Amino acid sequence: MMPTTNEITKQTIIDQLIWDPGINANDMYVKVKDGEVELTGKVHNYSAKMAAERNAYQVYGVNVVFNNLQIAFPAGSTPPGDSEIKKTVENHLEWNNEINAAGIAVDCKNHVLTLSGTVGSYWENYLITIIAKTTRGVLEVVNSISVKMDKEIIDELILKEIKAAFKRTHLIKEENISVEVNDGHVHLSGKVSNFFEKLQALNMAIYTNGVKDLSDDLKIWV
Repeated sequence: MMPTTNEITKQTIIDQLIWDPGINANDMYVKVKDGEVELTGKVHNYSAKMAAERNAYQVYGVNVVFNNLQIAFPAGSTPPGDSEIKKTVENHLEWNNEINAAGIAVDCKNHVLTLSGTVGSYWENYLITIIAKTTRGVLEVVNSISVKMDKEIIDELILKEIKAAFKRTHLIKEENISVEVNDGHVHLSGKVSNFFEKLQALNMAIYTNGVKDLSDDLKIWV
């Protein structure tokens, strides 16, 4: 009996996960149905969780990835305590030249990191989240940061700038992507041809001036 498309895709994803040295795929499980992938099991840190999702998206035929991986410290390891995690994140935010973290409060309890306060742009909030998630010892990040700008930008201008950014690159077929903006909250939907086009579209929206929040409903169709 010939293997099904789901079986071929599943094995390709497993091979991709094993290939990446930054991921320990021993405790990971993959389910595939009609281009939809679910990742379950355990990884040792947030970086591995994000890398697993990224690798799954890069496999041909994958339309969407549901990342339900849980983070569990390796057996016998001694993760940093809450106070050390808190201090590490605060230092990283202070040392980052791109971020004005003066209005950010960091707290950590039972390896769950909580971020609160305000920043002047959505892309700063995005970078802060990445820093928090990739800090050693963090099991979960609760982000309550809000974006408050010195000068509000009207939705029509935000929409115009995002669409113009899409047009400037050959990596995006902007006619296949729908962009909606409501009080600075951007919603992307539609179809992209691969993970890299999806990532490029998201990044262009993230770094557009005036954006307060971003929701992603882009689907990969090949």
